[in-house]
Amino acid sequence: MTTTTSAVAYVPRTVRPPLHTYTDVAQQTTWNFASHYWLVWFIASFGAFLVYELYQLAIGHPENTLSAQVWRMEGILNRNYPIADWTAVHFLLGGMFILTFLWLGGHFVFGVWR
Repeated sequence: MTTTTSAVAYVPRTVRPPLHTYTDVAQQTTWNFASHYWLVWFIASFGAFLVYELYQLAIGHPENTLSAQVWRMEGILNRNYPIADWTAVHFLLGGMFILTFLWLGGHFVFGVWR
């Protein structure tokens, strides 16, 4: 009885080469549905926020701005709200806000975490 051995050669998966520069990213990016979706989303959401926010400030109703609504939900009714009186919700919202903008800043501006 003879034994045959068969060696299976390792074939690496095809992997897209890493993007090294912003020029590489721009050259490899094509306009597709996702590109249009995110562009429309950004313009609509930022535009809706900014238009309404500036309108409320222009007509003299700062109580209708986004920050006033967040402060109302958090229970901050005056400007002298000591940090010792904060609840876990305040720290959670503040932490989420800070982490989101740190991530966006690093991701969009410096191109990390892609």
